Amino acid sequence: MKKDLISYLILPKGVQSIIFKSYVYFVPFLYSLILGLNRPRDFLLFLLIFGLFEFVINPSRYQLNDLTDYKSDQQRQHHWRRPVNKDNKLLVLTVALSRFTLGTSIAFFLDIRLGYLAIAFLVLQLFYDHFTKKRSPLLSIFTVSIVYPLRSLTIFYGLEIPLN
Repeated sequence: MKKDLISYLILPKGVQSIIFKSYVYFVPFLYSLILGLNRPRDFLLFLLIFGLFEFVINPSRYQLNDLTDYKSDQQRQHHWRRPVNKDNKLLVLTVALSRFTLGTSIAFFLDIRLGYLAIAFLVLQLFYDHFTKKRSPLLSIFTVSIVYPLRSLTIFYGLEIPLN
């Protein structure tokens, strides 16, 4: 169980989730290559922003969501079988909040707009997790459809690509 908890604390949804959602980052990155911007610098920034959002900020959202859902997941034998329970929920909360604080701090340091995007991203995700998916399918679709373009915008703003 400890190994499962440690793996969960590092990557709550696993690498598959990150790979599946990574396509939204490549469109702005390829656009920056076409514009011929500072390629070595942009590649490093791309890796930093991708890592920041997918390995630090986004996992905090999954962990916060799992904290509220773990009892119902256990009752219905949910297929994810997250190792979150009443004994370690304080640890999971601490890791999630630390991740988000660290991630948004770095995002603000890189670019103020990137920091605001990080906050908007988490707010929309939490709105989806805790309100829309339980109450309104239409609003759920709308909320999720906003989050994916936000991921692309993180690269545009991080790489300082003009959006005109």
